[in-house]
Amino acid sequence: MSLLIALGLGLGLASPEAMPGPHHVDLSAKSFRTWKVELPTDAFRPVGDGIALPVDLGGLYKVEVLADGLMLDTDGDGVVDQKIVGTLDKVTGERTARATLQKMGAEGSGPAYPIRLQNLGKGWTWACGGAQVGTQGDTKLAVFDANGNGRFNDVGEDAITVGSGDIAMLLGKTVYVGGHLHNLTVAADGSSLELVPFDGPTGTLNLESKMDSKGKLLSALVVSEDGQQCFDLAGASAGLALPTGTYHLHRGRLGLGNATVQIDGTDMKPMVVEAGSSQQVAWGSPVRAEFDYQREGSQITFQPDQVWLTGAAGERYLGWSPIGKSPEFSIVERNLGTEIEKALFPGSC
Repeated sequence: MSLLIALGLGLGLASPEAMPGPHHVDLSAKSFRTWKVELPTDAFRPVGDGIALPVDLGGLYKVEVLADGLMLDTDGDGVVDQKIVGTLDKVTGERTARATLQKMGAEGSGPAYPIRLQNLGKGWTWACGGAQVGTQGDTKLAVFDANGNGRFNDVGEDAITVGSGDIAMLLGKTVYVGGHLHNLTVAADGSSLELVPFDGPTGTLNLESKMDSKGKLLSALVVSEDGQQCFDLAGASAGLALPTGTYHLHRGRLGLGNATVQIDGTDMKPMVVEAGSSQQVAWGSPVRAEFDYQREGSQITFQPDQVWLTGAAGERYLGWSPIGKSPEFSIVERNLGTEIEKALFPGSC
């Protein structure tokens, strides 16, 4: 585990485009052969006896689990018709696979619905394997059925990417496209979306200018308390004008070279955005390290998952990749302060 506490900022916003609205954007299904998208929530759910979509979108796609994979009903007729083996990682023992379900419409076969499958040792799980994709001007838009119910318009549950980045935001009622804030409406079947210029009250929130860090802020997703808005403030060096409301840091990520670390904002104070206001959040360094230990007689044990790093605003840093160098623990005599022993996690923690 690395104790490089401060990581940092960067990413510029796209140049504003002249975008008089409203705009209608047609979307079409796209399957991702190589999945690079970072969804804002864990999209995987247990397969069980089948993959369930609403009845009007195919209903239950039956699954039979095998020793080396599974059998899948891909057309929703109740009969398994495809064996899924996937790819086995011989080091981790994890197996991953792809498949395509045929969604059913009023006239029979409907749009394809690509899925990802994985077995990490505790049974098969599944998640969406594609998105509904379109463009507005030069800006690519991709909407993901992140909650796996076959529909693409669930605000606060589904997800969206804007531009060429791979970090998705929760689907909100508004979105920035071409440097302009718009009201956003997505068709339930994912066939299109509508953008209408936002004319409500806004205030500016800035997560970059007062962050004490040496690296780059790769993402900083803030979500409104009512779950209706979500924005990524990474790269907004001057802040971003958001619809008024109370926001929380949903998750973030910092990077330094090839190293990254996740940010958990659960214990950060709410950020209240008032009309016409402008606020900057001081976070990052100094960072406080806390840890727990177990003692049995004269033996003291430290665990990597019981070391916590907390930043200036209460944010926690976790999920280091690569895990990196171990912290050093010093055990001292309470009264004299004399060092008795030093401890390190073996190899990489």
